[in-house]
Amino acid sequence: MTWFLDRDFLAKLKAGGGPPACYEPTHVAAIVGVDVATVREFFAADRLYALHSVPDYGVFTGTFESRTALVCVGAPRSSTPAQDDVAPEPKGTPFEVVYFDERGASVGGERITVPDGESLDEVLEDFGFEDHPIRVHSFIHPAVELLALVPLPFHFHELLEDPDAIDPDERVELAAQLRRWIVDGCSVFHWGNAYFMARDGDVESS
Repeated sequence: MTWFLDRDFLAKLKAGGGPPACYEPTHVAAIVGVDVATVREFFAADRLYALHSVPDYGVFTGTFESRTALVCVGAPRSSTPAQDDVAPEPKGTPFEVVYFDERGASVGGERITVPDGESLDEVLEDFGFEDHPIRVHSFIHPAVELLALVPLPFHFHELLEDPDAIDPDERVELAAQLRRWIVDGCSVFHWGNAYFMARDGDVESS
C-alpha cells in the first residue's frame, strides 16, 4: 500500500512543476510552531541535502565519469504488471545514474546494465567511480518511478495541504512530529522504498 501512496504523492509533486503552495513558510510555521526563517530555510529551492553510499540498499554516491552522481542499483517496481504486459528481464543488472551540476542540481541521467558475469565493482571502476558523500538539491526523476529526493513524506504533506481534514488529536501529533522533522533538517529519499533521512544523510527508518 505504501508504494501506491508514495507513487501518487511524487506524481502529484512532479505535475505541479514547483514547490506546492502548502509549503509557504508562514502557513507551515502557523501549523507546526516553528519560526518562519527556519521553515523558509528547510524548503529553500537551493537547500543542499546530504547523501552517502548505502550498499545494503543498492545506493552509491560520488564521482561517476568525472561528474557528481547518484548510482542506484536494480530496477524496483511499484506494482506487478498484468501477465500480458510483462517485459523480458534484462540480461544483467540495471542501475540508474543521476548526475548533478556544480551547484547540486539534477541534470539528467542514464540507465546502464551490468552484464551477467561482471561485478558491479568492476563496472564502477571502469567508469572511474570515486565513492564519497555528495550534497545535492531535491529532485524527482522524470522517467524512473519512485526515484526522488524530497523534503517531506506524504503524510506530512497531507497535514499541510488540508489540516482541517485530519482528526484534531492526530493533527496535534503530526504537527509535533513535523516540527521535529523540520528542526532536525530531515528528508525522504525514494528508491523503490521511502527512506527517512537525517540531516547528515544517514537512513533513520524506511
